[in-house]
Amino acid sequence: ASHARGLLGEKDVTLQTQLQAGLPPVWVDPHRIGQVLSALVSNAVKFTDCGVITVRARIETTDDGRFLRVDVVDSGRGISDEDRSRIFQVFEQADSSTRRTVGGTGLGLFIARSMVELHGGSLSFESAVGQGSTFTLRLPMREDAMPGVPTK
Repeated sequence: ASHARGLLGEKDVTLQTQLQAGLPPVWVDPHRIGQVLSALVSNAVKFTDCGVITVRARIETTDDGRFLRVDVVDSGRGISDEDRSRIFQVFEQADSSTRRTVGGTGLGLFIARSMVELHGGSLSFESAVGQGSTFTLRLPMREDAMPGVPTK
């Protein structure tokens, strides 16, 4: 979040964080996952001209186990249905005009998803044009890293 605040510049965008209290450590390469989070927040800043960007982190329990779930939610442009299938492909961007208006090579999300998957996690998104996007990062938690948290 502190990195992203510098990217906001003169934009009328509020950046907020919502972190679950007492989040345990996660066994990951902090540099690589830091790069992933930075890329997700940077994209949210790029594609949000005004409004709110929220970074939320919490523990999520599913039938598949426990995960650290981080959502980067923006009120930006959103992603069209036609562009959904290309969003994580190498050298792709949401639309052909994006490279001209906000820059970039189309590598960020491809690399981010690859890094997350190498950690045994997942990176997905939900979006609607004109309503913004939510990118969700899920990283598996080691049960022994969560003292006092009951297991299934």
